[in-house]
Amino acid sequence: MRNAKVNSLVKQFVIRLGEEAEPVIAYYVNHAARWYVQIAHSLEGAVKDAEKLRMEWATNRKITTATATSSDRMQAASDALCDYLGALEVAQ
Repeated sequence: MRNAKVNSLVKQFVIRLGEEAEPVIAYYVNHAARWYVQIAHSLEGAVKDAEKLRMEWATNRKITTATATSSDRMQAASDALCDYLGALEVAQ
């Protein structure tokens, strides 16, 4: 549907991403992240996450809730290990 709101969102997206806007929006409509699916890939979502989507498109790496959760767990485990090793060094 084209109306003033949609035209404004398209303009905002293009201003933010320039010539990369078209391939990034094509990437977005095929993105299966939960939030994007829940909002039916609305233009508001694309504009809100324009730079994130551009980075994912450029690196060909989708960040989903599962990806973020896994990364968070790995970081927590790494931090705990570093703390433990640091405590061992102090104890020696």
